[in-house]
Amino acid sequence: MYSRVAIGQVMAHNANAKIIVMLRNPVEAARSMHAYLWSNELEDVADFEQVWRLQKPRLEGQHLPLRWPHAQLLQYGDLYCYAPQVRRLLAQAPRTQCLFLLFEEFFADPSREFARVLGFLGLPPDPSRSAFPVVNQTIGARSARLDRLLRHPPPALMALRRAAHAVAFHPLRALQRLNRVAVQKAPLRESFRAELEEYFSVDAADLEPLLGRRLWPSLRSAPPAQAAQPNS
Repeated sequence: MYSRVAIGQVMAHNANAKIIVMLRNPVEAARSMHAYLWSNELEDVADFEQVWRLQKPRLEGQHLPLRWPHAQLLQYGDLYCYAPQVRRLLAQAPRTQCLFLLFEEFFADPSREFARVLGFLGLPPDPSRSAFPVVNQTIGARSARLDRLLRHPPPALMALRRAAHAVAFHPLRALQRLNRVAVQKAPLRESFRAELEEYFSVDAADLEPLLGRRLWPSLRSAPPAQAAQPNS
C-alpha cells in the first residue's frame, strides 16, 4: 500500500482483484521492518531508536546504507502511518473487494481469521488446516563478534571470498546461516516507546473511522512523550 502506483496498476490489470490488507500495531511493525532489513544487511544501524532519529537525515542523503540507499524505504514512521495508504486504496478499489485484518487478531486465532480469508476469496473451508506454525521470526546472531566480522570482513577475508566464489563456493554465506538464531526483540526504553505511541496515535485515530472499528488500545491512550522527535 505504501506504493503510490501499485494499487492503480493492480486494478487496471484486473478490476475484480481482491485486496487483503493485514495491519499490525505500527510500533511493532516498524521495529519488525528494521529487524528484517538489519538481518538481511540492508540496514547498517542495529539500534532501532538510533535509526528512528536518522529518518530525516537520510531523506537528505545522509547516513544511507551502502546496500540499500533508498531513503524513502527507510522512513519507518511514514511506512507505518496507515491512514493515507488505506484512503488511497479505497479511492481505487471498491470496499467490497478489500479485506482488512489485524495482525494481532490473526495470530491470536489463526484458524478463525484464515476462515475469514477463505470466505472473502470465495473458497471452501479447509478443515484439514489446523496448525499454523510461526515463520519469519526475528533473527539475531549467536555470536555478535562473528556477526560484526561477517558484515565488515577484512581484506584477507574478502580475498578468500573472491577466490571461493570463483569455484561457486560461498563460505561467508554459510557462516552467516550458521550464526543466525531466532531471538526476542530487546524491549524499548519506556520513554522511547511512549514517543512512538504518541507519534502513531494520530494516524490510528484517523484510521479507525476509515475501517469502522477500534484498533490498538495502547495508541488510543498514548501519553504525551517528552521532546518527541518522530522524524529527526
